[in-house]
Amino acid sequence: MSAILHSYSLMDVFLTVGGIPISGYGADEGVVIEPSADIVEITTGATGLDVASRINNFGATMQITVLEAARSYRDLGALMKAQELEVGAILPLAVQMIDIVNGDKISASHGVFLSRPEMSKRSRVGTRVFGLYLPNGMRNAEFGVLNLL
Repeated sequence: MSAILHSYSLMDVFLTVGGIPISGYGADEGVVIEPSADIVEITTGATGLDVASRINNFGATMQITVLEAARSYRDLGALMKAQELEVGAILPLAVQMIDIVNGDKISASHGVFLSRPEMSKRSRVGTRVFGLYLPNGMRNAEFGVLNLL
């Protein structure tokens, strides 16, 4: 029986924010997506009855880590600043990520920057982390749909 070798590369993960391709990820982190809520929440009553309540929060937070020397640092910073300066409603900022190896996919038409990256200077190139909120991002998310083994 021969072993099957699987491969993975962050270069097979395509992310766009506001139509701009993002690259130049950090050495350890690239894109981290966390659902805003669990699917259900269990409540146990005084008599021991368990009730599962569906939580209808399909939002997600996304952290994007890029090298401070990457063009994407400049691009994400410009998009964040433009959103900060808007008056009134926050304009749509489309966010889409797809992993062409395993099929993971998430998208949102109205991404919102949550946090500014820290600035630090060291003897070696550093990373910057941008936080975004993706309303309804988990509603149409796909998980590992291309995995065949």
